[in-house]
Amino acid sequence: MEPRSAIMISSISVTLGIAVSIVGITVYLASKSSKNPAPNLPGITKAQPLWRLLLFGSTKDPTDSTHNLINGHIWKFRKHLVEQCGRLALFDFGGQTTVNVADPELVRMILNDYRGFVKPYLSTSRMKMIAVGLFALEGDEWKLHRGYLSKAFDRAHLKRTADIAVSLTNDLISLWGSEIVFDVPTMFDSITVDILGKVMYSYDFEARKNFRQVDDPIAAMLEYAHKSIGWPLALWHWTPQGRTFAKYKTRARETVYKALRKKNSTPAKEGGDRDLIDILTHGGELSEVEIIEEIMGVFAAGYHTTSAMLALVLFHLIRNPESMSQARSEIDHMMNTSTIDYNSLSSLTYMDKVIKETARITPVADFLSRRSVKAFDYHGIHFPKDTQLQLDIWNLHMNPEHFKDPERFWPERWESGQKIIEGSYIPFSDGPRRCIGEKLAVLDGKAILAVFIHHYDFEILPDQDLGLYHFVTACFKDGLKVRAKARLREE
Repeated sequence: MEPRSAIMISSISVTLGIAVSIVGITVYLASKSSKNPAPNLPGITKAQPLWRLLLFGSTKDPTDSTHNLINGHIWKFRKHLVEQCGRLALFDFGGQTTVNVADPELVRMILNDYRGFVKPYLSTSRMKMIAVGLFALEGDEWKLHRGYLSKAFDRAHLKRTADIAVSLTNDLISLWGSEIVFDVPTMFDSITVDILGKVMYSYDFEARKNFRQVDDPIAAMLEYAHKSIGWPLALWHWTPQGRTFAKYKTRARETVYKALRKKNSTPAKEGGDRDLIDILTHGGELSEVEIIEEIMGVFAAGYHTTSAMLALVLFHLIRNPESMSQARSEIDHMMNTSTIDYNSLSSLTYMDKVIKETARITPVADFLSRRSVKAFDYHGIHFPKDTQLQLDIWNLHMNPEHFKDPERFWPERWESGQKIIEGSYIPFSDGPRRCIGEKLAVLDGKAILAVFIHHYDFEILPDQDLGLYHFVTACFKDGLKVRAKARLREE
């Protein structure tokens, strides 16, 4: 046989093998969904299987603005669930039955009971793949680590964070000149990774100087970790991407370990000058291994989420000139009358509303997962032990019973006196496990955006697909290109 013919036959065999495997997996998922019906939960409607909706779902185009913007399959699926099944819905995927929860009362009950409702096995296994820290722990161990880490988010350390964010952002815009075109998510990735490096272990990656072309093993590890979505972890670890992830994870641990060793050999810092390693190292409560895991876990939790949130805030401000004008007026007043720091940033109350409204209409995470540790009853419905629950953030936020005119970007809805139904707004989760880094993320966001908006005007370049899709966090499908022009202001 000719060598070329052998290669062609081999290629055809591999292609057929892959095709047969895909068909086999699809048939398996379909059979699992049909042979494993949902638990008997009277009063809850069961939706069609997720795989069937994604492959053969409705092709009817949505008509409202937000649904035109948010046009990924997952968003469509969540909208479908509530429209067809109501606030509680059952759906199957891969043989696992899940209850979709868009009922604020039940959401509140679940989030307030951190011992009775824990993160599912699949979620914790993926988090532990990155780091066995706070975000993968439960019960008393979680409570203990939460107490240790909370010291890094007190007022003194938030002041230090504000100073770092302002300094690095001013350094960034000094490179822009009078006009620059850039990709918004990439720009915010670069400044976020630099701020986190300084806050956590006093290291400057200088990603802002070359738009994230930085040899940061933790950020690289996270990029590859996201590629495991959809794979069984036992198989993914053997793929080229899985092996690359393992390489970066080893380097990330070595990076944190070196910083930890350096801290141990120097006198302890006092007060707000300490970074996260200082706080955890000289507290004496955690081992070196635990400190490394927590550093990597905090970085993993705060990196893409903060960056994505900031990209969405700027996007909404550019698209809503009246909101941009009001935010800019407040920022200019602050800049012209005081030094930009923790205290003056706290005065930006309209920016607080802008960030809240952004997190409502385009949440960075569209759901939270929980598993019931024991059986429970809710309004006459009996939920068995180990019920899988998805708290549907997006539908909670877009329900007109919770928020008037939910499709509209309207920061003024957050004026004091406006009543918000508890459990209807959970972009940072809620209850005892509410995001520990929420204040830090919002403070960083206000600092970065204040510097940007004070010095530059922004416009979105034409001919871009502005649709969002959800892959770990909310993302623009093809990035978001904007032009920044230095403002002409009377001094």
